[in-house]
Amino acid sequence: MKKFRFRLDTLLKVRQMQKEQAQLAYAAETNRLVSAKSLLEQTERQLLSSMASFQISKDKLISIEVLKTYHSYFAKLRENISDQKEQVVQVELAQQKCLMILNGAINKLKVIENLRGKRFAEFKAAVLHEEQQQLDELGMQLYGRQVR
Repeated sequence: MKKFRFRLDTLLKVRQMQKEQAQLAYAAETNRLVSAKSLLEQTERQLLSSMASFQISKDKLISIEVLKTYHSYFAKLRENISDQKEQVVQVELAQQKCLMILNGAINKLKVIENLRGKRFAEFKAAVLHEEQQQLDELGMQLYGRQVR
């Protein structure tokens, strides 16, 4: 019995590698997104805790310099939060792009895998047909010998 050979095995391997690379890129972007969101939450918590400590110290007598320092610090934290939100949006867009690439790679791989499955089914049918012909031929030979 001859062995099944799929002419597009190389293409199948290439598509598999493309899918794996797309998965790695998507995972990297997902990690970047998690890190960016974590940094945003950390900065927001830092702003809230700083504002709380300012509220506590506000009851005490503080100088203008300290007030200016708090104001500058809060402005910088708000700016950092704004920048980080923009960063999160950019990373989300990059992640969505990677997801689209991954879906495309998966679809391309499925097309080749389906074609391989069809070719294998055709191969099996051809082999079964060939075996059936050989069995029929043997049966005819046996019948011919019995009749004589």
